[in-house]
Amino acid sequence: MKTSEDIFGFSKPKERKRNSIPGWNAKCEKAWLDKKKRRNQYARNPTINNKIEMNRAAAFKKILQEIREG
Repeated sequence: MKTSEDIFGFSKPKERKRNSIPGWNAKCEKAWLDKKKRRNQYARNPTINNKIEMNRAAAFKKILQEIREG
């Protein structure tokens, strides 16, 4: 009795390729993780203070712009 693997063969799923960001460093990594942390805190407990902290952490985009420009 043949199995489906014998008939169709075995193939690994294609890996998803991501575009690398030039200049990505430890500062970017830390800012990105902080942004995610603040967003999750706000999602769990939507208070004004958590909203403010989430918006402050959104400065991640500014860090990336500085790296790309400089």
